[in-house]
Amino acid sequence: MNAAIKPPEPYVRRMTPRQWVARIAVYAVLVVAAIGFLVPLAAMVFTSLKGMPEITGMAPFENNTILTPPREPSFEAWGLAWSKACIAVDCQGLKNYFFNSIVMTVCAVLISVSVGAINGYILTKWRFKYDTIIFAMMLFGCFIPFQIVLIPIARVLGLLGIAGTMPGLIFVHVIYGISFTTLFFRNFYIAVPDELVKAARIDGAGFWSIFFLILLPISWPTVVVSIIWQFTNIWNDFLFGASFSGPDTRPLMVALNNLVNTSTGTKAYNVADSELTFRDDVQTSDDVTHHLLGTKTQTGTCNRTKKYQCRWWQIQSQKDRSSGYGNNNEIDSPSQRPEYRCAMRSS
Repeated sequence: MNAAIKPPEPYVRRMTPRQWVARIAVYAVLVVAAIGFLVPLAAMVFTSLKGMPEITGMAPFENNTILTPPREPSFEAWGLAWSKACIAVDCQGLKNYFFNSIVMTVCAVLISVSVGAINGYILTKWRFKYDTIIFAMMLFGCFIPFQIVLIPIARVLGLLGIAGTMPGLIFVHVIYGISFTTLFFRNFYIAVPDELVKAARIDGAGFWSIFFLILLPISWPTVVVSIIWQFTNIWNDFLFGASFSGPDTRPLMVALNNLVNTSTGTKAYNVADSELTFRDDVQTSDDVTHHLLGTKTQTGTCNRTKKYQCRWWQIQSQKDRSSGYGNNNEIDSPSQRPEYRCAMRSS
C-alpha cells in the first residue's frame, strides 16, 4: 500500500535584516506623520470639552496646556455651538449653515465629478478635431486663482438670476471644479486600450453603454480621488461662500468666521460661556449705556470707546480669578490700567 502523499509545506519568505530595518523605518515614518495629523484634531476636541477656566489656565488649572485632556469634560459647548451660538444678530447656532454646506457640497461634488468623467471619456475615446486644444484650455482653468474670477462670476450669476442663491453657489463650485475632475479622468482613461472600446462598438455598444458598462466600473479609484479632492475644496472654501451666498445660503465656513469676529469680551474658545447679544433698543449716542443680554458676566479685554459706559474690576491676584473681582473702579482707557479687565454685566 502506497504511503499517503504529504502536501508541500507553504513557502514562507524570510526577511533579511536589511529588509526588517527598512520596514521598521517605513512604519516609523508613517506613525510620525499620523501623529502630526492627529495632534491638531486632538487639541480641537480637548478644547471643545473644557470650560473657560480650564482653557485660560485659571486656578486650579495653571499647568494645563492645549494638549492636556479635560479634567471635567462637558458637551455643553457642542450644544451651544449647534443651536445657540450667535452669528452677528442671529442666535440660532450653526445647524442651518451646516445643512447649507451639506447641500452645496454634495450637489457640487456629484455634478462636477460626473461631468469630469464624461469629459475625460470623450477626450480620450471619442477623439475629434482640436480636442487637444480644448483640453489645454480646460487645463488652464486649474491655474486660475479664485480672486481673478470673482467679478466675472458675479456678472454671470447676475445675468442668470441666481446671485445669492444656493443654485448659484453650486454653479460656481461646479464650474471651478470641472477642470480638475476632467484632468483626473482624462489621465486615467488615456491608459485604457482603445481596442477595448473598438471591440465594444463592434458588438453593438453605443456611447453610453461603453461608458457605464466598460469604463466606469474600472475607474472607481479615480472616482474616489475626484470626490475627495472636490469635497475637501468645496467644504473648506470661504471666498466663494462669502462672495456669492445670500443671508439664508451661507455655508458653514462663513458662519464660523462670523462667529469668531462678532464675539465680544473673552473669546469663548469652546463656545461654552454665555452668549451676549446687543439689545435692539441700544442707541449710538455718547451717553447711552451698553446693554447686554445674558445671565453671566463676560470678562476680558475691553477696547470700546467712551460712548459706552464700561466698568473695570481689578483682579487682586492669580488665585482670585476664579473667586471674583476686587475693587469696582471706573477708568477711561484700558491702556491706563493694564492690570484691569472689563466686565460688562447684563442689565
